[in-house]
Amino acid sequence: MKKLFFVSAVLLSSFGMTNAQSAKATTTQPTRTEIAAEKAPEARAKQLVAKINNAVQLQGDQWGKVNNICVDFFTKHDALKSQKGTIDNKVFETKVEELKSAREKALAAVLTPEQNKKLEAAKAADKATPPNKN
Repeated sequence: MKKLFFVSAVLLSSFGMTNAQSAKATTTQPTRTEIAAEKAPEARAKQLVAKINNAVQLQGDQWGKVNNICVDFFTKHDALKSQKGTIDNKVFETKVEELKSAREKALAAVLTPEQNKKLEAAKAADKATPPNKN
């Protein structure tokens, strides 16, 4: 009887350890392809457009126009980042600020004055809120 109890205890514990190991295997890290897709200008633009939409409630064809502006910004920003090693940091920062300024002007042209006010208020709120570091 002791042997039967011992064997069943060993089997149950080994089953539990096997289950625990297989659970770890299913929560894998994202692949390089998935990470690259998340970093693509289109993916980042989609996230930014969603954030802008939450702040100002885009209407009609505004979503498409804002998306194009954001994709263009992130594409140019990525190209500039690829040159970062060959240009001075101050020049890089100046060019990034120029890109941001151009994006803001383009967004202001697409949005209504009321939406622009809402967007500026949302930006101010974001700056006032400390970033969440998880």
